[in-house]
Amino acid sequence: MKIYIFFILALISSNVFSSDYMTKIIKCDSGAINGQVKTWSYNDKEVFEIYANGYKRKYKVESVNKYDIFAYENTKRGSYNVYIGRSKVSVTTPLVSYTDINCKETN
Repeated sequence: MKIYIFFILALISSNVFSSDYMTKIIKCDSGAINGQVKTWSYNDKEVFEIYANGYKRKYKVESVNKYDIFAYENTKRGSYNVYIGRSKVSVTTPLVSYTDINCKETN
């Protein structure tokens, strides 16, 4: 009986801890720069916006549910907000807002 309980606890804890750092990668048509494909890498803790030229912006995840992620970065210029949905990513910055579309998971 003790082995059975241990096995169940081990299985549950491995699922809980593995989901925290399971990184997903999606590629989208950039709404910021026409004709470019942009990569987004994210997990339960952080989001990276990766441009075709290699520039990266890191966001801190504020909330996560089954389908959506909301992340932000506070800078001297203001707040950058990111919403990752099922097939699009919406970004709001102090100067401009845009939506990356046609997002597809690569892994």
